[in-house]
Amino acid sequence: MVLIGQFSSRSSESSSKGLKSRVRELEEKYANLLMDRGYREVLNPHTLSERDLELQEIDEDGYIKTKRGLIPLQDSSRWLPTLECVSNNLTLPIKLFSSSMSLFNSFNFSVVVVDNEVDLNEMKRISNFLLSDHDFSIGYKRDVASSPLSKRGDILLNEDNVGEYGLYSLSTLSNFGIEDPVGYLRLDLASVLASISSLSSRKSLYPQLTGVLSLTDEALAKSVSIDKVPLTEFGKAVKKKISKEITKERVKGTRGRSKLLETSFKDRVVQVWVLNEGGTTSKGLFNEIYAWNGGLYTVPRTNITDALKKVKEEGSSTGIHLVDAVASRLAWEAEHMSGDRKLIELEDIDSIESANITLPRNLRSSIDTSNLKGEIDLELELKLSGLS
Repeated sequence: MVLIGQFSSRSSESSSKGLKSRVRELEEKYANLLMDRGYREVLNPHTLSERDLELQEIDEDGYIKTKRGLIPLQDSSRWLPTLECVSNNLTLPIKLFSSSMSLFNSFNFSVVVVDNEVDLNEMKRISNFLLSDHDFSIGYKRDVASSPLSKRGDILLNEDNVGEYGLYSLSTLSNFGIEDPVGYLRLDLASVLASISSLSSRKSLYPQLTGVLSLTDEALAKSVSIDKVPLTEFGKAVKKKISKEITKERVKGTRGRSKLLETSFKDRVVQVWVLNEGGTTSKGLFNEIYAWNGGLYTVPRTNITDALKKVKEEGSSTGIHLVDAVASRLAWEAEHMSGDRKLIELEDIDSIESANITLPRNLRSSIDTSNLKGEIDLELELKLSGLS
């Protein structure tokens, strides 16, 4: 059972004017503004029935194990079990907020709206409503979507990044029995205060977010996860088959059109074809990702240079090989196919995006990823059909 409060206002018991108290005051202010507009506060998002998420089971790739598949370790993921519990019990529009959804050490304030007509503009309007009296410029910057959001962007206050907004992917929502579109908004209250006061306040509360980061190699390695991953049983079966066949190096030196694999799951058949006329390059697929000295490196399994030997000996492995990340992306693409075929080009790895891995957003600008390398040249076609 998820407890939802519907009050006329919230009151703060703190009389201190320290930074943490100011963050709490801002939280109270936003809560009261939303409750005046009919929003409800989620009081205990952790209280779930047996059929809901087992939130404490985290797999080695940083994904939460659930009975609906895997969901990424993101603050936006925390809303999914709560939405599942309430979506069939409340009438639309469902408007909720919470300051208890954060997975990490930050003061996040998040809002969700379940409605047939919710879109990115609606989530911007909510953001404008909350931030408008700070007398600073408010801006929005569309960014690369990351699961479970199919569309997302950054919220800017006085050109500082203070949060994000987006829409959940329909495939993720369907895994949790949620039939209607859902919009998402998150504000980092410490970042909001930093934008309307001095940067020193944010440093005193979050030294890890500003200034020089000091992460151990092991801590950095654990923060790396695969970005696009299959969430359905169908997608995971496809990923397993792709990993197995690519590991056999069946794509090595392939020229012209040839079928890499075919696999079926229930009523669906997936084929993966290699199209390279000039021959394939795939040896970079077997590189393993390491964290060392504040950066990420890819280390091949053979012919390792002296410099990379040092990375392997002194650094910490993330446990991720590029073949795993590539197979996950292909399976994710198969899950999201709208037609019966799709062309995908895999080229040399040179960034976290091309490697299909991700870092927590507060680390991305501080971690050196220039040594992520992998020689890959694959032109693939995914074909999806039903069993005859």
